[in-house]
Amino acid sequence: MPNSLSTPLLLWLDPEAALGAEERNVLDQAGWQVRVVHTMDDLAAQATQARAAVVRLSWNGDRLKAAQQALADADVTRSEEHTSELQ
Repeated sequence: MPNSLSTPLLLWLDPEAALGAEERNVLDQAGWQVRVVHTMDDLAAQATQARAAVVRLSWNGDRLKAAQQALADADVTRSEEHTSELQ
């Protein structure tokens, strides 16, 4: 596991499937420290420590809305938004 003092933290929330070894390896190689969270409350509680979050989306966008609301309720804001896809 990378050094948490110099490695950015990424929160991973996927209630449908566990973080796979391949995804974790890609994120490790890219320099991310990954912490799996299991609930929106966990996401909000740990968001101030993280530089990014990965949230598995639902078909209708409810999970995205819930994540946004949980972060807003926790008063966690970011000045920019990035989306990317793991290759």
